[in-house]
Order: sequence, then structure tokens, then C-alpha cells
Amino acid sequence: MRLTIREASEKFGLSRARLYDLLARNLIAGFRSMERGRNATRSWIDAGSLEKHIETREKRQKTAPMIVGDDIYVPVREAVQKTGYSQAHIYYLARKGSISVKRPKKRNGLLIFLKDLENFKTKKNRKKS
Repeated sequence: MRLTIREASEKFGLSRARLYDLLARNLIAGFRSMERGRNATRSWIDAGSLEKHIETREKRQKTAPMIVGDDIYVPVREAVQKTGYSQAHIYYLARKGSISVKRPKKRNGLLIFLKDLENFKTKKNRKKS
């Protein structure tokens, strides 16, 4: 089923810029008009290919933790799920130096040393008791 860029943006919750980027990189099927502004209404996206892209993207994001030596580093998203801390608090702890982190070259974002974060949480809970 063909959708205009605007319809696809509203239906799937992706920005129009992101949809144009996916089209340019041939990650989804469709056609991008070379016209700009109001005349660009000829651009369209195949809804099936966009749904498939979103499904595979969600599967790719559920990756295993990165193991460096004997240490387990996890993405911030997973650290949030395991500890209950917010992303902002985890980034704060990383900036402060309370937990060890790595910035891998091939991945965006931080990887959190899980044992440090768990130790920090247990120390904080002991102080409250």
C-alpha cells in the first residue's frame, strides 16, 4: 500500500526527514520526488516495507551485552531496565565518575559496566538502612 510521506509519518511516528533518509539509503521501498515544498507530493513509501524495517530494527536493538575481557558492559537502555534508574541519572553517574563506562567506536552511546552500577545501588541502599 502506498502512503505519502506525511501519511507514513503520522501512521508510524517517524519524522519526514527520517523517512526521506530511509528512502535515500534504500532501506525502505518507495519513491522520492526531486521537487521541493508543496510540489513534492509525488513522493511515496510502501507501507509494507516500512513495517518490515521497523520490525527488524526492533529485533536488532535487542542485542546481547558487550563483554570486554571478564567484564560485562550493557547499553544504557538495558541498565535502566535492570536497575530502575532513569537514563538521566545513569548519565549523571557516568559523568561524575561513580560508574565505569566505555564509548565503543562502532556503536553510538555509552556502555555501562553493570557490576559498578549494581554495587553503587547496593551501597546507596545500605546507607538508607
